[in-house]
Amino acid sequence: MAGALEQAVVERRILDLLLLQLVRINADRAESGNPSWAAGTRDPIVTRALAALHQEPAAPWTVAELALRCHVSRATMAARFRAAVGQSPMAYLTTWRLVLAADRLASSAVTTAVIAEEVGYSNAFTFSAAFSREYGSARVGTAGPRPSLPG
Repeated sequence: MAGALEQAVVERRILDLLLLQLVRINADRAESGNPSWAAGTRDPIVTRALAALHQEPAAPWTVAELALRCHVSRATMAARFRAAVGQSPMAYLTTWRLVLAADRLASSAVTTAVIAEEVGYSNAFTFSAAFSREYGSARVGTAGPRPSLPG
């Protein structure tokens, strides 16, 4: 029993260190002017858009809806987001949804259909196709490297 507890503590610590390293890498990218989600936080409009996407990943987002939420035009939203983050808002959202789904797949026994709905896919088939296209497998346990945060 003590072995399992010790292993869980070590695993959590390793995950903390990996997260810290990801934050450092993205902060370095932001400082260098390279597009990334961290660089996106320097633009107040993109910051609001990222917050909305992160808070409600399953919402039926469009660039128009995101722009409306941030009080700018669609063209402004698309241009500023791409310049700051390095990809369109919808491409970022797709990647973000798949990262969230990968985490759920790896950490729970919930069905693919439930996870698909949680992250904003209309059904398990479209989710599985998107996940397979991006990561080469419909389940994280059988995929290659684990998905990483966008940017």
